[in-house]
Amino acid sequence: MVATYINIAISAANAAVIGSAYQYFLRPNVEDLTYSIIFAESIAFSSLALAVIFRGEFFMFVWDNFRFLFA
Repeated sequence: MVATYINIAISAANAAVIGSAYQYFLRPNVEDLTYSIIFAESIAFSSLALAVIFRGEFFMFVWDNFRFLFA
């Protein structure tokens, strides 16, 4: 199930990158393209994080990967 959310996040990032590239060809400015790609990456990671949190698997993810913090 998490793989589905990862695919959704990757699709959102790809759509944002394609949109930013199209915007770059309409109005060429390197700073706009850079900020658009950063925005696309933030969309991908935030959507992935929200998907993991709302599935109730966030605590298990933290527990499995950062168990040494609770020792």
